[in-house]
Amino acid sequence: MVTDKKRTMVNILTGLLIVILFIQLYMAANKNSATFDEPAHIYAGYLQWEHDYYTLNPPLTRYMLTAPLLGMNLKEPPMKE
Repeated sequence: MVTDKKRTMVNILTGLLIVILFIQLYMAANKNSATFDEPAHIYAGYLQWEHDYYTLNPPLTRYMLTAPLLGMNLKEPPMKE
């Protein structure tokens, strides 16, 4: 039979492990998220629409992602030639 003291200890340790897990998941998501480089892809897609600038990656997803930006008259940094 499990005593109340052991049950309380198991509950505390379980809760602590869950908190540690969430902290690790949060830290990993911030550093390794699939969206950490999205600003660069969005800018590249906008350049593809406006200036026919292409990179090695297929342009279809960038076109789809940045199509709503076309009517916004966005300011761009100067292009280097």
